[in-house]
Amino acid sequence: MRLHMASPKIILAIALAAWMPSLALAMTPSQVYESVKDSVVVVEVYDRQGKQTGLASGVMLPSSDIITNYHIVKAGVRFTVGRGKQVSPATLKAGDPEMDLCLLTAPGLEAKPARLGKAGELKVGEPVYAVGAPEGLELSLSEGIVSQLRGGPPPLIQTTVAISPGSSGGGLFNAEGELVGITTFYLKEGQNLNFALPVEWIAEAAGKKIAVPAAVQPRWALYFSPQGGCTEAIVTAVGLARKSLHIEAYIFTSQPILQAVIAAQNRGVEVAVILDAAGAEDKFSVLHSLLAAQVPTWIDSAYKIAHNKIMIIDGETVLTGSFDFTRSAEKDNAENLLVIRDQALAAHYEANFQEHLRHSQRWGPGQ
Repeated sequence: MRLHMASPKIILAIALAAWMPSLALAMTPSQVYESVKDSVVVVEVYDRQGKQTGLASGVMLPSSDIITNYHIVKAGVRFTVGRGKQVSPATLKAGDPEMDLCLLTAPGLEAKPARLGKAGELKVGEPVYAVGAPEGLELSLSEGIVSQLRGGPPPLIQTTVAISPGSSGGGLFNAEGELVGITTFYLKEGQNLNFALPVEWIAEAAGKKIAVPAAVQPRWALYFSPQGGCTEAIVTAVGLARKSLHIEAYIFTSQPILQAVIAAQNRGVEVAVILDAAGAEDKFSVLHSLLAAQVPTWIDSAYKIAHNKIMIIDGETVLTGSFDFTRSAEKDNAENLLVIRDQALAAHYEANFQEHLRHSQRWGPGQ
């Protein structure tokens, strides 16, 4: 039997065929940036006086939540996330202070969920890319390698990728454009000693409920429109609801507020909405959206106008004022919104809410 040695060209072709699948997955830095830039947002944090106390980065997850670092948001009472000119109010959903990770939810935010990779599959020397907002410079790309993998599994990622103030909470991506880490801190004393938390930690942090400490919440807050933050304040307050959310509305057309109400019901909050009969017939009314989301809704037709604009949250917080839950009230009208945290006052509003509920008609499909 004669053995035939393959020619060098055939051997090279076979080697290339075996190598090409992995090569095809790797992207250039520009391609990585283009594939992930719509997943990265800027996170802004404000205290009870409305002063900005933090600026960081965040990444949208497949769950539509925003992942960022807990140390950025821990002292805040109001949060926004945004991309370019689009800025949306956000609420603190879950997190773990020890892991230094938290999740924000921002109904209505238009962003592209990142694809998740695994930090545990990284190799030392592998290229990685950070996208974030260092010093507030949105969507900045920096390139480096995995310097070392510390501890684990999954490991803390040490990288040469540049990290600066504002980079915290941003995404660390592999050459396939997958999120493998959350850029978190750097050692000032060293050179290129930068670190990212492994993406695998997100699942654990997502399962831990966390709330803004009561000690940093003001007893009351007052807002004025147009463009005075009324809608953001309502979305933030609704996002903090844990037990109950009772609403009376004359006209209710605001999509951000609607999404916050639906999100509250989806996380187990007991929600009840009473709408004025005439206001519910407005062509932009959220009535049908509430019904589609199976939010319990009643129509109050006992009065010429059911003119209340009230929210009672967890039996301890009241939102009231002239502010209708509409886009026009936020953008165009002179309105006011008062947020009061007082259980005794909330009890009076709750009693009045229950009185209106008794004579209102439950609304549903076909009615």
